[in-house]
Amino acid sequence: MTYGQWTVKWWQWLLAIPSASNPALDETGKNTQKMQKDSRVSFLAGTFVNTIKLPRRNLTLSAIKPILVPAINYQANFIEDPIFKDEFELRSHVKTDINDIAHTSIIVDDSPIPTFRVSSDPILFPVQIANDIPHGVNGVDTGWITGKGGSTHATADGYWAFLKPLSKGKHTIHLAGSCSGGTRSTEAFYDLELI
Repeated sequence: MTYGQWTVKWWQWLLAIPSASNPALDETGKNTQKMQKDSRVSFLAGTFVNTIKLPRRNLTLSAIKPILVPAINYQANFIEDPIFKDEFELRSHVKTDINDIAHTSIIVDDSPIPTFRVSSDPILFPVQIANDIPHGVNGVDTGWITGKGGSTHATADGYWAFLKPLSKGKHTIHLAGSCSGGTRSTEAFYDLELI
C-alpha cells in the first residue's frame, strides 16, 4: 500500500469511532489503546482542532507493528461540508488549508523525526462518519457541532510520519502542528510501552 492509502485507512478508522471512544478525544490513552484494530499498523492521533486540552496518553502497543502518526492533518467531506459541490472544490479547500501549515513536529524519544506531506490515495475516498463526533461546517473549524454522520466521500491531506517498529520498552512521542495564524493546531503526548 502507498502512504496515501494508509492515510485513507487512518481516516476511515478515526471518523467511524463514536465520540465516547474516539482516540482524537481521548485524554488518557485508554480509547486509543482499545481502538487498535489493524493487525499490521498502530494508529495514533492528535486531537480534533480546538476540542480538548493537551492530552497525555499512556498505552501499550505491539513492538512488531509500525506506527502511523500525523503531525497535523485535515479532511473535508460532503456531509460536514455541503457547500462544496464536487471533488475539485472539496480537494481545493483541503489543499489550501494544508498549504497554510507553518509548523509540524514529531519527536520520538527526544529526537525529531521528519514529517512528510501525504494526500489521500485515492484523492476521494469513501468514509463512514460517526453521528456524534465534533466537526466544523463548510470548512470552518469554529462553532463545532455534533450529530450529523453517515456514509459519504472525503478527501484529506496532511503531514505524517510512518515509524518503523520501535524496540521493546518505553518510548515517548510528541506530535504537534499548526497553521500560520495559529487558529488550527493540534498537539498530543504519548507515553508508550512496546511489548
